[in-house]
Amino acid sequence: MGGMTGSDAARRAFEDAITPGDTETASAALLTTAGANLGDPLDYGAYLIGQLTGSWADVNGVATYTSNDQAHPLPDFNLDADRGYAYQCWDYLRHASSVPPAPRDALDMLSPDQWGCAPQLITILSEIQGRTAEAMAADIRDWYGYPEPCTVPQRYDPRDNPHHRSRYDPLKRLAFGYRPRMGQDPAPGQPPIPPLGCDGIDLQVSEAEMRDAGMSTTGRRPVP
Repeated sequence: MGGMTGSDAARRAFEDAITPGDTETASAALLTTAGANLGDPLDYGAYLIGQLTGSWADVNGVATYTSNDQAHPLPDFNLDADRGYAYQCWDYLRHASSVPPAPRDALDMLSPDQWGCAPQLITILSEIQGRTAEAMAADIRDWYGYPEPCTVPQRYDPRDNPHHRSRYDPLKRLAFGYRPRMGQDPAPGQPPIPPLGCDGIDLQVSEAEMRDAGMSTTGRRPVP
């Protein structure tokens, strides 16, 4: 990559981002300036080593190791950039748990959370092992259950939630937020994890956004 050393000022700007919007703002301000980036893999790796190493000190008679980033913990960057440059590790915004009031039907008794999902993992091999489908389904819910995202992604299986049949909608924004960084409390007013609950989220993609992305306003790929 031509030995891009990166910039400590740019690194700090990306590290300080609390939301994906903060990262987009930093990118818009920095990436038009030569060198205002995290650096290439070698240089950024050396920077990380320097930040994550530290020193031993005597703290009240106890030998204590303190990393160089202790006062300003590094975020976990999502370095494959599947959302955008310098994005941090993220998760979907998800529906809050919702249990219907009594009386409940058989499905409510089996799966009381209306937004609880479980992947489709039961196969003929599961049945050969002598487990009933009901027993396996209960184990899968316990082991791999998850709250349904506010906007389900592509390849989401509607069967994961027996109460709802949500489907991917290309005309809706993907609702997501950054995961908390290790060892650091969230900023004032910032939830510790992407919040549960989808009320009040504007998910409709505008025609201008679709045009900017080269997308048809119908959500379908243009016919060549």
